[in-house]
Amino acid sequence: MQEEKITFKNGRGDMLSGVLHHPQGKPKGAAILCHGMDSDKESEKMIFLGRRFAETGLLALRFDFAYVGESSGKFEDITYSGEVEDLKQHDPLPIFANRLRAAGLLTTELEEQFRTEVKAEINEASKRAEAHPEPDVANAERWVYAEDGD
Repeated sequence: MQEEKITFKNGRGDMLSGVLHHPQGKPKGAAILCHGMDSDKESEKMIFLGRRFAETGLLALRFDFAYVGESSGKFEDITYSGEVEDLKQHDPLPIFANRLRAAGLLTTELEEQFRTEVKAEINEASKRAEAHPEPDVANAERWVYAEDGD
């Protein structure tokens, strides 16, 4: 398993710092790991997830949003909406896909297959969620934590 430091720009021109976790052999898929507001790409959880995904055959990218960690900008300028814009306006997925294409790991056919499969999964999950009744507030925490006998 190899870890590669990379940088790329967001839609506002800030330099974002990331780490690509390469699996052994051809990747089975890819994952982009986004840290929380009180974290960065170097948290134990992010490192663990990046390595674990690579061990299971996925190419994983963990990165610092703008103004966090090794990315450019001032922390006091960070906002949730800015992080969402980083993902929407300068989506790292096309950058990631371009790197996979350049490495010969992603073909147009495979990308279209992934898109079709993901869209089908999302549509199925949406149908199930919409058909499911609203949960009983009295049981809101059930199955969140292990219960005796479960």
